[in-house]
Amino acid sequence: MLDLLKDELISGGVTEHVISDAEMRLGVRLPDEYRAFLRNYGAALVPGVEVYGLPPRVEDGSPMWVDVVDVTLKLRSWGQIGTENPMNIPFSDDGMGVYFYFDTSFSPDTKIFAVGPGVYVSFSGGFYEFLKLMSKGSFTY
Repeated sequence: MLDLLKDELISGGVTEHVISDAEMRLGVRLPDEYRAFLRNYGAALVPGVEVYGLPPRVEDGSPMWVDVVDVTLKLRSWGQIGTENPMNIPFSDDGMGVYFYFDTSFSPDTKIFAVGPGVYVSFSGGFYEFLKLMSKGSFTY
């Protein structure tokens, strides 16, 4: 799907059952583009951006990948800006306090926005277009 995704930078795709279980735990229907990403890649490190996903559980040591369910539930419990609407699911961050969310009320379509200190920006393109822009450093907010 993306030339940006190399085998050594992905956690590995997951089954429809795993995706459905995550949606049930989050109380949302994820966008189709992200569901396809999860089926094919699981989670990924794309140049310039880490994409949360559904990686395999690591029993010992630190996980290499961020689990979208775990981070969503954690951010909700902290009252992180952007999570006040339970339809918003974070899928990445910039490491400086800005999180990138799907507004799943538009699912199966993809609606992305960035929110953080002094930032609220909506992105009109799709998930893969967002990743391409992020990898090139071309997404501004």
